[in-house]
Amino acid sequence: MKFFSLCFFLFSLFISCSSSELTAEAPIDNHSFYRLVDLGYDLDARNAANPYDDVGQVHNELLLTYYYADSLPSTFNGIVTTLTSIANNNSSFTDLHKNVPYEFSNAAENRVLAIMTEQDSCLTAVIDSSVVGQVARDSLDDFVHDFLDLCDTEEDYSVIYDYVVAYEDAVLKLTWSAEDKRVVLITTTVARHSAYAKKKRPKKNKDPDWSYLVWNIIATIDGADEGEAEAVMRGLVAGVVEN
Repeated sequence: MKFFSLCFFLFSLFISCSSSELTAEAPIDNHSFYRLVDLGYDLDARNAANPYDDVGQVHNELLLTYYYADSLPSTFNGIVTTLTSIANNNSSFTDLHKNVPYEFSNAAENRVLAIMTEQDSCLTAVIDSSVVGQVARDSLDDFVHDFLDLCDTEEDYSVIYDYVVAYEDAVLKLTWSAEDKRVVLITTTVARHSAYAKKKRPKKNKDPDWSYLVWNIIATIDGADEGEAEAVMRGLVAGVVEN
């Protein structure tokens, strides 16, 4: 259904060039996934007015858990396997996924790899396949570009926070369909919390450089069309690989 014709022409080339990086990792130590995460660290990133704000909170909770592990995988498959295990051991995530074990599907893997291959062409394709209304599509496209520009140029997180929250408040008042609002508001909460992770870096020796957010945001939009848990996982996988 959602197939990126603008992106997949490079997909086979990407796979052939990266096959050596997609080898199996050593067995995962699930014990490290139970380490305590300070769930209050991102209070300043939250916006209770966004009905999907828990999606952004869960995204960052899983992100911190991943980077708190004793060792991190070095391949795409290893990252997927590790993040999936973390998610399925996290009660906040399982609530999002209706207490059903999550599996990162082959389709999800292919789409994330496609975004990584040709991110510039994929943004429009992903938005068009995830959002129905043309006005909502154009608005989300503008938001993503403005948000990424702001993250590149603004050191003060509060400025980024205020921009995202103002956009969310405006979206909540619009007459878009409930589904279009859902996709957009899931995207904005993940963007807002990801920017906080990038700017605040609460654990200097373990958390990511998180210098880039492009793959993270595009993959989140792609997953939001299918559900909150899918948005979290695709955004996480793409974001970790990107950094």
